Amino acid sequence: MKSLSIQPSGSLDALSALDVLRDGGGALVSYLLFEPGFVQALIGMGKSDAYARKDELLAFFDPPYVPGMR
Repeated sequence: MKSLSIQPSGSLDALSALDVLRDGGGALVSYLLFEPGFVQALIGMGKSDAYARKDELLAFFDPPYVPGMR
């Protein structure tokens, strides 16, 4: 599994001081989803995964023709 390293701004320290992991960590997740470096890393990992499974994805989105099926 690939690890991800982000260098967040001081706002992460502020979130930590507010106990963001309470109630499942929703505040932290919300912060990370708007952190450009984190989002770009997720997109890159998704692209890499998709290319690695290209044949499976193409087969899923273009199933063989079956007469009588739409």
